[in-house]
Amino acid sequence: FNAISRVDCSALKSPSKGTFFANINGENGKKDIMIFANELPEQFKLDYPNKPITFQMEANGNIDSLWLDRAEVALADAFSIKANGTVTQLMDSSDREAHINMGLVTDNLHFVLPLLEDSVSGTIALPPMKLDGQINMLGQVYNADIQWKEREMQHGGIIVKAEYDMLLSKYKMALDIDSVMLSHFLPKDSLNYFSLTTRIEGKGTDFLDKGTKAQMDANLKKLQYGSYDFGGIKMEAGLENGFGSMDINSNND
Repeated sequence: FNAISRVDCSALKSPSKGTFFANINGENGKKDIMIFANELPEQFKLDYPNKPITFQMEANGNIDSLWLDRAEVALADAFSIKANGTVTQLMDSSDREAHINMGLVTDNLHFVLPLLEDSVSGTIALPPMKLDGQINMLGQVYNADIQWKEREMQHGGIIVKAEYDMLLSKYKMALDIDSVMLSHFLPKDSLNYFSLTTRIEGKGTDFLDKGTKAQMDANLKKLQYGSYDFGGIKMEAGLENGFGSMDINSNND
C-alpha cells in the first residue's frame, strides 16, 4: 500500500479556495480477501483467483472543483474497472455539475457463480464483456449513457440512455438491445438471438395521482426460441389522468 497526499493549509480556513492532491496505490492478495469471506460458499473460496486485486486512485481539487484523474480496481484475468471525471459546486443543489466516465472489462468470472443458488449457478455462463458509460449531473437533473456488449461481438449489444429531473419528477429512458445472443449466458436454455427497443417517458411516480403521466413504446424485433422466431410485436402503453391504456400489435409470421 502506498499513499501520497498534499493539502493546502488554506483549505482548513476556506475549503473552496484551498486544494488537495491524493495518490493511492495498493493491492490485496487472496489471503487478505478471504478474511472477509468466512460466510461465503467453499467453492467460491477455492475458485477465487490466486492473484492480487489492485487499486489506484489519483484526485485533486477542493470542495468547489474536484478532479478524479484516475480510479481503477483490477483483478488480473478477471475484471478491470476504471473511472475518471469532474465534480463542481457539489454543495450547491442548483449549480452543481458532475461528469463521470467509467469502464468495465471482464474476462474469466467463473469464480463468482458459486455465489448464486445451486439451481441457478449451473445454468448461467459469464462470457467476457465490456461496458462503457457516462454519468452526468447538472443541478437536479441526472442522466446516464451506458453501452454494453460481449467482447467478441463485432456489432450490437445494449445501449441505455436515461434522464431524471428530481425537481420536476420527470424521466425518460431509451433501451436498445441489438443482436444479443442469450445462449451465451443461458447455454442450457433454448433462448438465443434477441433484439428489442423500448422508449419510456413520464412525469410523477405515484400512479394513483391523476397528475402522473407515462408513455411506453416497445418493439420486439426478434427473439429466437429453439426453432421458433418471434418478432414484429409492438406495444404501446400509457397512463394519463388516472386512466391506463395498452395496445399490442403483432405481425409475427
